[in-house]
Amino acid sequence: MSHSDSDIIIVFTTVDSVRDARSIARMLVEEGLAACVQIDQVRSVFEWDDVVDENLEFKMSIKTVSENFSVIEEKILEVHPYELPEIISIPVVHSYGPFADWVEQKCLNDDYSDNE
Repeated sequence: MSHSDSDIIIVFTTVDSVRDARSIARMLVEEGLAACVQIDQVRSVFEWDDVVDENLEFKMSIKTVSENFSVIEEKILEVHPYELPEIISIPVVHSYGPFADWVEQKCLNDDYSDNE
């Protein structure tokens, strides 16, 4: 059974070390801001200071609800090693119903609100 009309999002950010990725992931899950965080090694090509560069990075895919985006952004910015970190999200249009319910159960936290 498919689940739609959900407020589930996936937040993406990248960091330059697996240690930073694991630390951020654990913080977000332990604080109830994310249900799950996947960490993948990726190669990024980008222009910075007028130079095209290429680096190995660790991409984090953070499963959460849209209500948590602002707090997640704040938490990431507090510890992120980059001057200009990528912090973006995409909506989940369809998902397996029980998975969506699990994400919502893990992430809907009265301690945080989008208005803080």
